[in-house]
Amino acid sequence: MTINREPGPWPSEFPITADGKVTKGLVVWSLSGEIEGRTTGARMRCQDPKCPGWFIGVQWETGQNMRVCSQGWKYVPETNSVKMEGAREISSTSTTIPDRRQPPLPRSEWPDRSKLGPAWRVDRPTTGTR
Repeated sequence: MTINREPGPWPSEFPITADGKVTKGLVVWSLSGEIEGRTTGARMRCQDPKCPGWFIGVQWETGQNMRVCSQGWKYVPETNSVKMEGAREISSTSTTIPDRRQPPLPRSEWPDRSKLGPAWRVDRPTTGTR
C-alpha cells in the first residue's frame, strides 16, 4: 500500500498571508454553532499520512487550543469564517488518528475572553453568522 505524503489542495477561496499562514483572528464556529473560536495563524498538512487535509490552529473561547483538520471544517467566504462540519463539537478527526481531546468545559468554567491568546486580540468583529 502506497501512502501519499502530499497534502491535498488548500481550499482556493481560503485566504493565506504572504508567508503562507492563515490570517490570525478569523472566526471559527463549532459544529453546533454555539462555541466561537479564532484562528491562530498556524497552517500545516494533517499529521496522518493517509489524510489529504490541512490543519489550522484554533483557540476556542473555552480556552482550548487545537489544530483542526480540513476534513472536518469548511471555509465560508461570504462571512470570512470557518465552520466545523464533521467529527465532534470543536475537533475534527480522521479515521486513523484517535481523538484524545477532552470535550469543552461547561460554559461557567470558560476563561474571560480578555485572558485568551493573541488570536482574540486581533481587532476583528465577530461575523454573527454561525
